[in-house]
Amino acid sequence: MAISLMHGRLFKALNGAILILGVSACGGAAEAPQASTTAQAPSDPASASAQVAASAPAAANAASTVGAASAAVVSTEPAPSAAVAGPIPLVSAFDDAISTSSSAAAAATTTEPAALVSAASLPGVMASTERLVVSDLRSGDGVKTSASTVVQLAQPDRGAFYGFREAREEWTRVKTEYKSRAEVRDWIAYQKNKVDAWITRGFEKPDYIGGWIHDYVDPKTGGGMSWTPTSAEPAAGTTVAEIAFKAAWVAYGRGYNVQQMRTAARIYKATGEAKYADWAAQQLDFYADNYAKWPLQTKDGRSRMYKQGLDEAVDAFSLLDVVRLLDGYVAATRATRWKTALFMPMADNLRYSMAEMTNIALWHEAARAAIALRYKDSTLLEAALIGPKAVRAILRYGVTVDNVWVEGTFEYNNYVLAVLAKLLTQASLEGRSDEFTVERDASLKLALGMLDYRFDNWTLPNPADSVKTQKPISEAVHGELYRVLPTYWGLAEAGKTRTWESLIDPPEAVPAKAPTLPPVTSRHFTAMRQAVLRSGDWQAFVHYGQVNGFHSQEELTNFELFHGSTPIAVDPGTVSYSSPLHKGYFATGVGNNVPLIDGLGQTKWAPGDVLAFDPARAFLSVQQSAYQPGVSVTRTYRVTNTGFAEQSTIFTNAVTDRRLGVVFNTDCSVDPSAGLTESTAAQALPGSVGFKQWAAVKRYTTGSDGLWSLTLSCGSKTYVMRVKGPARQLVHIGTAPTVPVPKRRQSVYYEAWGKTASFEAQIQEQPAVK
Repeated sequence: MAISLMHGRLFKALNGAILILGVSACGGAAEAPQASTTAQAPSDPASASAQVAASAPAAANAASTVGAASAAVVSTEPAPSAAVAGPIPLVSAFDDAISTSSSAAAAATTTEPAALVSAASLPGVMASTERLVVSDLRSGDGVKTSASTVVQLAQPDRGAFYGFREAREEWTRVKTEYKSRAEVRDWIAYQKNKVDAWITRGFEKPDYIGGWIHDYVDPKTGGGMSWTPTSAEPAAGTTVAEIAFKAAWVAYGRGYNVQQMRTAARIYKATGEAKYADWAAQQLDFYADNYAKWPLQTKDGRSRMYKQGLDEAVDAFSLLDVVRLLDGYVAATRATRWKTALFMPMADNLRYSMAEMTNIALWHEAARAAIALRYKDSTLLEAALIGPKAVRAILRYGVTVDNVWVEGTFEYNNYVLAVLAKLLTQASLEGRSDEFTVERDASLKLALGMLDYRFDNWTLPNPADSVKTQKPISEAVHGELYRVLPTYWGLAEAGKTRTWESLIDPPEAVPAKAPTLPPVTSRHFTAMRQAVLRSGDWQAFVHYGQVNGFHSQEELTNFELFHGSTPIAVDPGTVSYSSPLHKGYFATGVGNNVPLIDGLGQTKWAPGDVLAFDPARAFLSVQQSAYQPGVSVTRTYRVTNTGFAEQSTIFTNAVTDRRLGVVFNTDCSVDPSAGLTESTAAQALPGSVGFKQWAAVKRYTTGSDGLWSLTLSCGSKTYVMRVKGPARQLVHIGTAPTVPVPKRRQSVYYEAWGKTASFEAQIQEQPAVK
């Protein structure tokens, strides 16, 4: 048996909202990266995975103080009578690991976390426009013989990726269909009505100062508000909140105005109606006339149209579409003014980013590259693509060997795909796609890499601060990519509904049956400091460390757990960054499934150490040696074909006892079972900010053996959660926020006083009563 010992803009779902409302920068502060330290669900054979081997792992960093007491919680073989009440216990994840913990800890060697994609490895991943060279990509755990899903699905015979494609704009055909096909004429008439209504409103004014859409909250209550094209102009206001609210209203309207400009230019190309071209050109005149007059805002990059540069970067692609569509319609002197008074100053401002080597910086540089392409500015294009902080440098840092984006959230992985789709489409329409092979290869990795993490219910884990759970394939994102990087899912999405893209660039037909995906297996994603553990129908995701501070929360060592398609413990994500619940609950340790010391999670992000990983056993042992000042946390996780177990050990160098515990959040209903005695006299929850969001709290005490259990009712299935820990623990059960607010979930926090404590928890399905 082989055991490897090793060491702003908030993305809105690309369902059309991004095109209508625009998007805005992430509110989570990102620390500078460290140079040396990453439709229908398809047929999935993962549910038929074989059982794991029976041998126990040879090493783990379990606490020696647990000793035989923890080992006695369960035996290595199911027994008719268990040490704790309930069904047959789970085969222990820690049966012999505990007894060998001292030697294992001494023997475990550590190395630096695996490097991100090197500068030399990203270019040339493709041997041709169709085939990925398998030897050029390794799986995240470095096992070359276990090819990642990206490598497998990139092969043309798998029916997932159809080779790179050139984007087209077939306006001559569209003009003919507008005259001859009623359904096309009716659809364009609907687009005309929307643009006409907006033109009548006459939104833009020179004195409008654009802000940040996340400030579009009620100035009095702080509650979120929805913007629509008919939202009334608010008063200018005098308070900070009122002024920000008005500026956010302008930002929403300005972004919508830009989208209507592009629609108007497309209507002109399809119908020949000059009034739409005239209005779109007048709006470009307006922005060229006023760009230098608006104040330069420098809080988040440099911008004049908005509070942050990212919003200008997003709008740049649509504005460039308008310029291209009006090419030949307006006089050369007028078009030149758009270049000199709007786009070149914008490109200069976009050199500055509030967060280098992130999705934000990538949007900035990609927009600069798109401007360079339109105006055939080779100097600007070189600076935007190959400079030290340009597109390719960002991609070298950001596209990890795990084939996902470095910032740690799958939401931002999709957001990066969105900008790459825009850049590649612009390059193709300008006849320059051959110069963008690096960007194409990176897009393919990111488009397929998330499949390695998928749960059986066709969702992804939700690490860091995404606002909602993502799918392993975002149909909307793949739908944007289809014009240059067609996948089965992108072509299927593009073929579902009429859009301007599908009208001018019809997608090819796809087979009726989705491609069969490789099964999900136990994997260690070294760059992302994450792992998937899979055995039978049971699957856990572990987020044990980070290599940078991007979107970090108090969630290191957090786990999510599924049994087949049944969620038992999921990370719901967070709320809007402007909501007090973001920092006041969802970003705290209390909002995650992690150890707590005096009610608090880890102090700062850190890569963490992997003490043992055995994919065949679905076993992982990790350590955060600086969880808090003077505090080290070790967690060991095991999945078998009958359930899940984890052990949390907290070490402190405290002189006096501290409150040491573990929090567990679930959408299942929770009922106390054996070993718990309700006590109104027991000590209340710690006073940390996250616990202030708990409600309906009941407190329990355990006996001297430290054994107790809960019943978890998860839809149609019932599970037993057994816990073994120090004598006379306090167990708190209540409700806490989840997404979408004001929905609540069940939360459990168990703790003991001490300088060191170890807790073992096991979850397995409750056999049906016959």
